[in-house]
Amino acid sequence: VPRVDVPFATKLAVAASLLLCPRKRFAIPLNDVELFTSNESKRQYLRDDPLRLHEATAQFLYASWQLDGMLRNLPAGCLTMPVTLLLARRDRIIDNATTLAAVQRLAGGRARVEEFDADHTLEFEPAPQPLHRALARAVGAGE
Repeated sequence: VPRVDVPFATKLAVAASLLLCPRKRFAIPLNDVELFTSNESKRQYLRDDPLRLHEATAQFLYASWQLDGMLRNLPAGCLTMPVTLLLARRDRIIDNATTLAAVQRLAGGRARVEEFDADHTLEFEPAPQPLHRALARAVGAGE
């Protein structure tokens, strides 16, 4: 569940653009590389990435909001396969508590949760071995 969103005025502009110019581009709210990691070398990597997303069309933003709504409306317990949720304690992009509640609701309370003392992009941590072990556990458990 996102913590970062576009401003309300932008949402209104997106709505108008859907009718008049659906390919109009809007700045995405994730342009600050500091949201992703506190690892300075990885921040520079993101700054220098020529393919980094800076804008999205009105259609893209609307589709993203529709997907968020669809997730909220799925029935409780609809995920029957094993689920592992990896959370970063210092995440400034998603709301961990709300995301945890949503995933547990969808997984019928059976989701396994692993928390890391990390920022949003877990693989950018200076020592990613705990993430690697968690991924191996999830795959080994058929998740």
